[in-house]
Amino acid sequence: MRGLNIFGAMVVLAANLYVSFNHTLDLFESAGFTGNRAVVATIGAEAGFLVGVVNLVVARFKGIQPGWPAKASGVLGLFLVGWSNVAAGWPYGVVGVALGLYIPAMMFATEANLGWSLSNKPTKEDGQTTPSKADQPTKTTNQDQPATKVVGREDKPTSKPSNVVDMADRKAKKTTTSTRGKADPRLVEKLKEFIEKEGRFPSEREFAIYADVSRYQARKAIKEYKAG
Repeated sequence: MRGLNIFGAMVVLAANLYVSFNHTLDLFESAGFTGNRAVVATIGAEAGFLVGVVNLVVARFKGIQPGWPAKASGVLGLFLVGWSNVAAGWPYGVVGVALGLYIPAMMFATEANLGWSLSNKPTKEDGQTTPSKADQPTKTTNQDQPATKVVGREDKPTSKPSNVVDMADRKAKKTTTSTRGKADPRLVEKLKEFIEKEGRFPSEREFAIYADVSRYQARKAIKEYKAG
């Protein structure tokens, strides 16, 4: 099917190009161009139209923005080719003008069809024809995706970024600030356990040895117990 599309598009393009070439040649000759100069000018005009349209079609199928040279050559070529074909049919009224417009329009459509057929190459797999990679959605690989940090997963980078270190430091400082001034509830429970067991209130040094903590922590636990 793809081969038939390409062959048919080439036949239609060649036939319309032949007619359009002669109309453009007549237009140049009517303006004073003679001999080889008229032929060369016609070749340049038709080739410019074809190249401009091909670039526009290719950019369209690739999903990119065509540059101004492609747009300019396509517009100028379409203007001149359309003018020459309309001028050839002008003496014949509406029908002649319509057929004159038909020729460049069909050339444009044929080039678009040809570009589509050439840019969508089928691949055979298990006897089935599948669309080419140009038609398939682009799959993002792991290399293209930004690295994400998974909670609970320990990475082992050689060095941490500075922003990660700063965030960790701020988090640690925030936690320290929020817990500052309050004793560990487990120390308070140990203090209650000591009082129930010994029947008396311990000193800071004695409770620090009993709970295996610093005297500062023991002092906070005793103060919190007395305050509560």
